[in-house]
Amino acid sequence: MSRKNLPKLTDDKNLTRGEFDWAVSDENVTCIKWKDKRCVSILSCLPDCTDTVIIKRKERNGDIIDVRCPKAVSDYNKNMGFVDHFDHLKSLYEIHRKSRKWWHRLFFHFLDMTVINAYILYNMLPNINADIKNVKTFRMEVIRSLVVMGKEGTSKKRKLSSPVQMKAHKFSLPGDVRLANAQHLPVRSTSKRCTVCSTREKPKRTRWMCQTCKVGLCMYGKDASCFENFHK
Repeated sequence: MSRKNLPKLTDDKNLTRGEFDWAVSDENVTCIKWKDKRCVSILSCLPDCTDTVIIKRKERNGDIIDVRCPKAVSDYNKNMGFVDHFDHLKSLYEIHRKSRKWWHRLFFHFLDMTVINAYILYNMLPNINADIKNVKTFRMEVIRSLVVMGKEGTSKKRKLSSPVQMKAHKFSLPGDVRLANAQHLPVRSTSKRCTVCSTREKPKRTRWMCQTCKVGLCMYGKDASCFENFHK
């Protein structure tokens, strides 16, 4: 270890597998170096961090052996394994979206975290869909569900919309055309009566009409909302 202000511990080559060296600072922070296949160094403030436990290790020939390990290292490996697993799942299908805006990167990072946390919680449920076997399938199912919910929400909103009240002499347009998700764009036209605000007593004429509905609609002035109201 060559970090500044860290204690001088036994050289790696002088430690055999299962051996460790340690030192305690004045603030009761313990620096531990333990040798497994290679040396591992950690800092710990646990009071019993130098206590040892027996862990299992597999040799190249397949034999399982017992290796002495400091409790601090054992606890670290036991708890940080979940973090490593989370990072691995997150990296598999991470949203890579380059942007100069820092909050974009932060947003997509937390979006990935939310999906992975949901996937982990989903796997903890007793009865789960057998077809969802990995993170990719789960992500696709989430996307599919959001798309379906969006379509249902749009459909319900259209059904609840009340039709625009028109006089008997006005041009009548079916609701499925007026409320359709088409390109309702204003275009210039010849002078027409406004379908929304024009009446027999107070006729209102406009040179704007809807490209899809082919009816006159006010676009400017105090009646500028006629175009928007007609398509609600």
